[in-house]
Amino acid sequence: MTTQPTIAEPVQAQAGTWKDEMQRLERIAPEWAHDFEITDPFIAPKSDVQRLIDTAPDKWARGLVMGIDMFRVQMEAITGRAYEFSQESVGA
Repeated sequence: MTTQPTIAEPVQAQAGTWKDEMQRLERIAPEWAHDFEITDPFIAPKSDVQRLIDTAPDKWARGLVMGIDMFRVQMEAITGRAYEFSQESVGA
């Protein structure tokens, strides 16, 4: 009797892929990987996110940042909170 895969199995596989891809980026483009980490595209200004997209070393990295960018655009539409905001406006 064959067991069906659980919902968690694909997520675990994706998590391994994420880690592997980030380690690969650190090897092939250490400066970009460091810039990605310190920029934090989930909270960075749009111009910084666009810079990460423009300088991405490969399709995977570009897709990663573009996905975050699209997520933020959708969150702006849902919440009404502007994508462009400064750290001062959020109390940092």
